[in-house]
Amino acid sequence: MLFKNVGLNQQRASLFHQALTRPSLEDEAKLYRGSMVNYEGGKPDSGNVQIAQPFGIDCPRLNKLARFVRSLQFTWSGPCSMGEGGGSLICDIIRSCPLLENIAISNTFYMCCKEPILEALASRPLIKEFVILGQDRSPTDTVVFRWILDEVFDRLFSKWDKLETIELVGLSRQSNQITQTIPQPITVLNRALKTIILNDPKLNESELSWILKGSMESLLTLKIINPSSELDRPGLFRILKGCTSPNLEVLTIDVDGAWQSIERDAEGSDDPAENWALMDLVFKSSSALRNLKSLSITGPLVGSEFFNLLPDSLVKLAWDECSELRSDMLAKVLSSSRQPVWLPNLKCLSARDYNRCQYPRSHSKTLTKTTSVTET
Repeated sequence: MLFKNVGLNQQRASLFHQALTRPSLEDEAKLYRGSMVNYEGGKPDSGNVQIAQPFGIDCPRLNKLARFVRSLQFTWSGPCSMGEGGGSLICDIIRSCPLLENIAISNTFYMCCKEPILEALASRPLIKEFVILGQDRSPTDTVVFRWILDEVFDRLFSKWDKLETIELVGLSRQSNQITQTIPQPITVLNRALKTIILNDPKLNESELSWILKGSMESLLTLKIINPSSELDRPGLFRILKGCTSPNLEVLTIDVDGAWQSIERDAEGSDDPAENWALMDLVFKSSSALRNLKSLSITGPLVGSEFFNLLPDSLVKLAWDECSELRSDMLAKVLSSSRQPVWLPNLKCLSARDYNRCQYPRSHSKTLTKTTSVTET
């Protein structure tokens, strides 16, 4: 259906809104017939005129096509205000789609758009998927509003009982406004989320824990990409141990090479603040990740035992900028003489840091025929 999943930019949005609010031919016919009911002497009996509104439509001027819209994606370029074609149009479109379930919205709005957009989003109770598009804004940019943890959860997620997926950019507890209030204590949000993707989060361990603990048993996909220095290595270690469950199937951890760097690696230490091999320590000390099907690691997070600690459930494995994963180590686990067979369910292996991890093509033959070995 053309109106079910809709992608909008500034040019298309106005036309789309007109289509949603223009009365359909059927509605116009009903209106005409209603106006002719009991018409006597040129004066309609307005007391007997009743025009039924479709269930769920909270605006009498909405076209019935609005009931078909399930997904909206707003891709605005550049910060926009509440002016014509800007934030006000986005709010009008959101309010015009009473059965909206999925929404993706760009991260480019001036502060004046904050309240209207939050109110419009909160008015759609059937949301299942909420995605913030684009890159994180500069923390010194005080004219463009940021997505604040407390506001997003209290004003949006608490209103969406069917919410399953969130993907957020630059989520923080601090506002970029000059006047800031002291953050209040936060409690666990009890939402059975299935997918949590955090890009450029500016959150510490306790704040991440608050997001994850309410969805521990339901969570299937977790991606933490480019966390700030507010989250340290011991904090990430405890998050992966204590805020995930064996139900987790997809895990992506992507950190910059300079994130929480360790001057001298204490190999063999159980302290993630001293040992590069954070993921090795997690697999050694916890069974929470034993049923993973997809694992992607970027950055200095693994050690020499990494390959031997991975769960047999893995179907897809990828890594990048993991200097500890040498070619001879990979060749050894891929050897046909290894017993038991390494990762028997593996279908896709991606070593993206090609300069640091090259291995003989002959070893790729030891994987099953359906396995894809990628070097980029």
